[in-house]
Amino acid sequence: MDTKPGRWSNWMDRARTCFKAATAIDATATTVHSTLRELNGLADPQSEMVNALREAEAALERAREAVQAALKARQLTAANREVAYGLVG
Repeated sequence: MDTKPGRWSNWMDRARTCFKAATAIDATATTVHSTLRELNGLADPQSEMVNALREAEAALERAREAVQAALKARQLTAANREVAYGLVG
């Protein structure tokens, strides 16, 4: 029996990692957005804290796009399926 991990296993590992990262990014983005909404009217719109939160929002959006691009780049397609896993067809 071949114990070498196949492409399917590698793909699943990458997918799990991407989904975990996306979940963490979404949760953090929700928290940052909620905090900004709560600060609306309470803090100076140009304050260091508000600016830092806006920068964090932008960074989280870039991170989300990078995770989506990484997942899309490693999509399971007919060209990279293995017959041994019954995925061809």
